Parts: sequence; C-alpha cells; structure tokens
Amino acid sequence: MTLSLQLVAAVIIGLLLGRWLDGLLHTGPLFTILGVLLGMGSGMWGVYRLARVLLK
Repeated sequence: MTLSLQLVAAVIIGLLLGRWLDGLLHTGPLFTILGVLLGMGSGMWGVYRLARVLLK
C-alpha cells in the first residue's frame, strides 16, 4: 500500500503544481503535463528506492 500511495501522491502533487503554474502564467496545459510527467518519474523513483529497501 505504501508503494502505491507514494506513486499516487507524487503524481497528484505534480498535477496540482502544474495547474497552479498554468493558472499563474496563463500557459495552457504546458506545466500541468510537465508536472504530471515529473510526478510520475519522481513517484517511480521513490517506489524503486522503497522496494529495494523492503526487499533486503
């Protein structure tokens, strides 16, 4: 459960920050897409690190 929660939280944080930046800078969906992609990458990296610790 911790692994999935970490991934979902990272994506949601990226989404919210991207939407906020898009609203602030009036850039359309540019930062929303970038935020989701960065959140996915960050979440996957966190899941990988946590899984390595748990599997030892």
